[in-house]
Amino acid sequence: MAIYQLILYLSIYMYVIIMPLVYSKFKFMGIPFSGDIWMLVVFFIYFIGLVFFKDMRKSFIRGIKGFLSDYLSISIMALIIIMAVSSIYADYKMESVYKTLRYMSYIILYFIIFSQGFEKKFLKGILYCYIFISVIVGIIGIWDYASGIGVIQAGESVSRLRISSTLENSNNLGAYFILIIFPIIMLAIKEKDIKRKVLYILIASIFLLNILFSFSRNAWLGFGIGCIIIAFMYSLKFLFTLIPIGIVSFFIPQISSRLRELTDVTQNTSRIKIWDTAIMIIKDHSIIGVGNGNFEKACARYMYQKPGLKTSNFVPKHPHNIFLEMQAEMGIFGTAAFVSIIISSMVKLIYFLKNVKDKFFLKFYRGFFVSFVVFILMNLIDDFFSAPKVISFFWITMAILQSYELKDEYSFTEINNLH
Repeated sequence: MAIYQLILYLSIYMYVIIMPLVYSKFKFMGIPFSGDIWMLVVFFIYFIGLVFFKDMRKSFIRGIKGFLSDYLSISIMALIIIMAVSSIYADYKMESVYKTLRYMSYIILYFIIFSQGFEKKFLKGILYCYIFISVIVGIIGIWDYASGIGVIQAGESVSRLRISSTLENSNNLGAYFILIIFPIIMLAIKEKDIKRKVLYILIASIFLLNILFSFSRNAWLGFGIGCIIIAFMYSLKFLFTLIPIGIVSFFIPQISSRLRELTDVTQNTSRIKIWDTAIMIIKDHSIIGVGNGNFEKACARYMYQKPGLKTSNFVPKHPHNIFLEMQAEMGIFGTAAFVSIIISSMVKLIYFLKNVKDKFFLKFYRGFFVSFVVFILMNLIDDFFSAPKVISFFWITMAILQSYELKDEYSFTEINNLH
């Protein structure tokens, strides 16, 4: 059992490494190899454990009981059920089934971490692994920028190079580092050991450079908002760190021109058209939506019927707003379930921060609380819940929190039973 447990641990560590690092369409000797493929390996290893080990089955049953009595998990299950049901009436059923299965895969991994009540050193190991691989992704991003590898985008007066590192999309790269940079910043602020503090500052600097070089306006706004939240949580003096960054930015043409685009209405015309189209779809399908994963097809139909809604000859995959997407695809029931997930996650985070004893987890999740708030706000003008290399780490981080709490509750129950 101990050897099997180690194999399961290592398989999850490998997923954390492979998912952001390996390109989604990468093939090794003609065989597809990516984070999605490795996730199936994790599922297979877990299934083998259920078949051959009694303790694994006990953990599974305990996990099911905990999952079905946990308000966040119930909200997640409700959304999955609504997604599955929407596949029945969706015009394009394959797209709906595919998106539902992808979402389910994240939640199965979430359940594996949640249900096992893993040792805290293993849970901490996942977070350290997450930080380590993020540094690797960040170094690759900086190297790409220095080497001129990326997408050239024309600005109002100057062209700019937008990197994506191994995330395959510049906006996704920005969102990925928004999720991890604030935990590192909080670790740096609270760390008393000088060497570790310097290390955390260096890591945060790598992440910040990637956010800058992604030229994602959404990520830039998110970082600014996150810094303001940290300032009110910790000290208003933290805002002074933004002053030199802001001053330097205005002297770099590529960055200053991108900043001016934040308030340029013409730069946001296409997104406004997409929102208008989404609202029209919602008005026509307000109760049950058009079906999970069917927004793109529905949007194409509406744009064809009303040429004024067209956006530079491309059809958006999503409405650049997670709430509009939920409402358009799954109606009021899907939106209600998703909002319940957000509220439940927020409550979980606040409760965890009030009760956690481990200093590393406390500091990391204080930062993640900021990342969580900023990430949800970023999804008001984009959709990163459909970006696998981003959202998988959102769910992993929440699963670790849940598993930590389940381990504590289980240990407390065992002590009471002994007495």
